[in-house]
Amino acid sequence: MSAVPIWGCEFVGAESLTVGTEFQLKCHGDIPVNWSNAGPLRVEWPSPELQYTLNILGSPVLNENSAEFTVTSYRAGDHNLEYFRILKGDAGFEVSKPSFKVQSVLKSGAEPPKPFESFGPYTLPFPTWILAAFGVVALLIVVLSVRSFRKWSQRRALREELRLHRTALSPLHQFFRDARAVKRTMDNAKSPSDLSAAAQMLNKEFRLYFVRKFEIPALKWADRLILADLKKQDRRLFDVSSEKLSTSLRELKQLIARPQVERKDIEQLYRICFETIEHVDQNAKGVKR
Repeated sequence: MSAVPIWGCEFVGAESLTVGTEFQLKCHGDIPVNWSNAGPLRVEWPSPELQYTLNILGSPVLNENSAEFTVTSYRAGDHNLEYFRILKGDAGFEVSKPSFKVQSVLKSGAEPPKPFESFGPYTLPFPTWILAAFGVVALLIVVLSVRSFRKWSQRRALREELRLHRTALSPLHQFFRDARAVKRTMDNAKSPSDLSAAAQMLNKEFRLYFVRKFEIPALKWADRLILADLKKQDRRLFDVSSEKLSTSLRELKQLIARPQVERKDIEQLYRICFETIEHVDQNAKGVKR
């Protein structure tokens, strides 16, 4: 490296030093040092084994002709050194023939510290939470697989059934035709059981429209699955029709669950179902079955 100026330094508080004790190093020199060079402060020694003899902890004062450092030493003994340099980048100064003493923290005559004896080997048990997590994930995969397979098999069975019972009429006109039979049953009902039968017929024909139009297993699926599948097939149709369809399905479910059906209730729901089917069919122009 390039030559650096020689400064004089004074060790302040170094009268009774022990390893790790902080003390001050005050230095000054006639030849100025430009500390603007980039890089951290470091101490350079004549040989590598001296690197822990003096360590800089801080530099509260760093001027061109003077500097103060907070330092410590991690090497016990009488240190009569040839030199050391304090540098920042390529700039710094050299201290010639420094001398100071650092006492050991071990008591006189004490045995030197021994390293801890080795332990083990140990066998750590496999964490139970990992096994539980694997079990939950595996169970979830099985459940989702079974549900997917069930939906696929139901849709496949539905398509086979549709081939056997396909009619020349469109799904909408087939609903109109079947709904007339429901209306006749309603009009000719003479007892609460006849009205309950008409309610069951209306629920079946309403769901059959979605079987024929969208190939949704509406006779077997819950209402939420019907709506979810319709959303997957036609998002625009779902956005404009989901509220009407959800209301009709819910009212049908409540009606057929009643022990006794009133004529006015089934007649009102009959009109609601008609309006819902017409609304869905009108907005499902892109769906062809």
